[in-house]
Amino acid sequence: MIALKKLRVLFGLIVVSASTTMLAGCGTAQIRTIAVQGTRANQGPTSVEIHNVRGDVRVIVDPKRTEPRITASFRYDSFVTRLTRERAFRAAPVAASYEQREGGVLLVVRTDAVRGNLPSLVTDLTVRIPACADVTIRTAEGDVEVIGANGTVDIVADTNDGRSVSIVYRTDAAITGRVVIRTNSGNILFNPGEGSSGRFVLTSGSGGAEFDVKAGKVSDVVLSSNARWEGVLNGGENSITLHSDDGTVRVKVRRGPGRSHGF
Repeated sequence: MIALKKLRVLFGLIVVSASTTMLAGCGTAQIRTIAVQGTRANQGPTSVEIHNVRGDVRVIVDPKRTEPRITASFRYDSFVTRLTRERAFRAAPVAASYEQREGGVLLVVRTDAVRGNLPSLVTDLTVRIPACADVTIRTAEGDVEVIGANGTVDIVADTNDGRSVSIVYRTDAAITGRVVIRTNSGNILFNPGEGSSGRFVLTSGSGGAEFDVKAGKVSDVVLSSNARWEGVLNGGENSITLHSDDGTVRVKVRRGPGRSHGF
């Protein structure tokens, strides 16, 4: 479960702030605030790239913010001693940095969970950002939620422990670029805004594929089974591919502004 807690962000410091603990799952969760290294060399759009070894990932566009706020919550899916938790908290590296690219800025967040003696360690990441264009996320054994982004989408969330994950992408923006969302176990909900377009391919190994359009023109529909849906929305040529090996894949296109901002 993704846990949120208001924290004071100390920009310009190296990665670690004071430890905060809270109850979450087995034992306590420890929260670390992550400072972004580097500077924005240009004022172009900001995209986000996240690599999480194990745990939830949440990206929330919050126009009230002027700078990103990033938190990492460490929890354990089995009992560990307090001393072990403290050692893991100090050892598990999490870092964020700006990378300049043509036409914009890339915010990269990476974790390297301490496996080995701590296979139960899970790191949940929350990124709150004033605006977000493209999103790239890689994680394992964790849910993904993206709220309010407006660019291309590349999300892979797999699981190796038998549990199902959930991937949710919601925005009021019209999505007209490339989208790839995949998981080997869990449900997918892709909820773009009115005016979105593309060539959609929804597939599910088990669970079904559903396409629900409240706004827009749908054409070239191909239904090979209840586990596969293909069609074109608003004449778009951009590829939108959603797949779950074991779970339901849903697309819902809303009419007008919705509640894409989850804060």
